[in-house]
Amino acid sequence: MASLLLSRATLVWVILVAATGLSWEMGHGLGTASVRLADVGILVIAFLKVRLVILEFMELRGAPTFMRLAGEIWVVTICTTLIALFLKAPLPELGGSQAGSAPAARLASPAITHD
Repeated sequence: MASLLLSRATLVWVILVAATGLSWEMGHGLGTASVRLADVGILVIAFLKVRLVILEFMELRGAPTFMRLAGEIWVVTICTTLIALFLKAPLPELGGSQAGSAPAARLASPAITHD
């Protein structure tokens, strides 16, 4: 039992759970007043978790160099692309000038017109 608790897989699992908790807290305002910065931090944490899963649980750590390199390049490329697209997108407007102007409220009660 002690060997299971001290194994590399258990340590990686604990790191993944802690990273999930950290990203959840960042999503609720921990550590930064900037929504964009928190969102980028969450994306980075998510891709660090992806990297850990690829290396440890998909066993790329011991794979041939070209396979490991392909996995590492994929993680960096996709993460960088998503962050760049995210930063380029405009911030959504929060609220509106009229009560009930949220998109869900507009969809829930479509306008009825009489001819």
